[in-house]
Amino acid sequence: MPGNRRNGLVAVPVRPLSGDTIDIRIPGPSPHERPFAVLLNDLGRVTSELDLVFPGMPTHPSGAVRSGPDWLRVTPQAAGPTVRRIAVGVLRGPDAPDRARCDVDGVPTTVAVAPKAPIVVVSELVRRDGGWVHRRAGFPIASAAHFAGRFRAEPGGALQRRLGTHLSGLAPAAATAADRRPAHDRTEPAVPAGLIVGSVSLDRGEQASVVRHGERFHAALKWSRRSKDLDLYALYVDAAGRTGATYYRHQGSLTRPPFVCLTSGDRRGKETIEVSRTSGLRYLLICAYSAVENGYGSFAGFHAFAEVDNGDGSVIQVPLHHRNRYSYWVAIALVDLGAADRISVRHVETYSAPGSEARPVLHPNGTFRMDAGPVEFKTRRAW
Repeated sequence: MPGNRRNGLVAVPVRPLSGDTIDIRIPGPSPHERPFAVLLNDLGRVTSELDLVFPGMPTHPSGAVRSGPDWLRVTPQAAGPTVRRIAVGVLRGPDAPDRARCDVDGVPTTVAVAPKAPIVVVSELVRRDGGWVHRRAGFPIASAAHFAGRFRAEPGGALQRRLGTHLSGLAPAAATAADRRPAHDRTEPAVPAGLIVGSVSLDRGEQASVVRHGERFHAALKWSRRSKDLDLYALYVDAAGRTGATYYRHQGSLTRPPFVCLTSGDRRGKETIEVSRTSGLRYLLICAYSAVENGYGSFAGFHAFAEVDNGDGSVIQVPLHHRNRYSYWVAIALVDLGAADRISVRHVETYSAPGSEARPVLHPNGTFRMDAGPVEFKTRRAW
């Protein structure tokens, strides 16, 4: 199935919907799982407390989404022009299985999740080119309070209260006191990171994780305008806290530290790095550099994106959304290898100052700063 040609995401399973109205079902059915859909604007926010549809609030005012105990029926075009995305997923009790699954328009979509994750976004319906498509998502949300915060609903408002009540019904022994406490007195639990099965494309600020199989994985910078020559830089922090960079001048090694190597550099349209010992690394910042010779033009205009592949069929893609014509550097994705069982990737799209040739700096704690590193050109050394 072809991907989104506009941004070059050819590997993500983006599918046009089969008709004007589609069905979403939870296989089973399961007494511990319920479906939900949340309607979002172009900023990824709800515009009304009624934009969450689930069995406790079974119909959207527009009629675009209706819910039953284990199904949703969605007519995206009925939602109106302000709705740009519809995120769908599963509300879960503590006895739910360790994989959240929805059949979306006949396509089985599965996310492996941490134990007792109460809310999992499994898929998204996205408005595109006058129609709607389905793409995988795959991330958990720790509570009704987190849900309200993520989608910019009123803290402690009607949407959060209804959702919290419904979750407590699925998990009567698992109190939702965190959702009932005042915001100033609330200690938010850490959000459990979901494990993606398959492929996912991250939106701005999103994070996803794939299973870590052994010690190897690879990452790539891809772009569709092959007349342009972009350079992949992998800034890293190793397990001892030392920092460095792998790129065309320091290509690294797979057999000795840093165990990161640029394996397919200087190819128009793709550059790849491989990691041979994940236990030797803590963070990896995937960056792209566009030389002055490319002329003015945004990285998004080059259809550039980063891709992290765990080598076992799960891929996280990080597209660029912002058009910035005068920046030579962009930090695209931060890879966190702190957990032994997963590779976590965060969408960090951050640009250098206009005209700045100084590369970013990655700090030992995983934060980074633009315009703070050396200036270096292929024809002469850094200064």
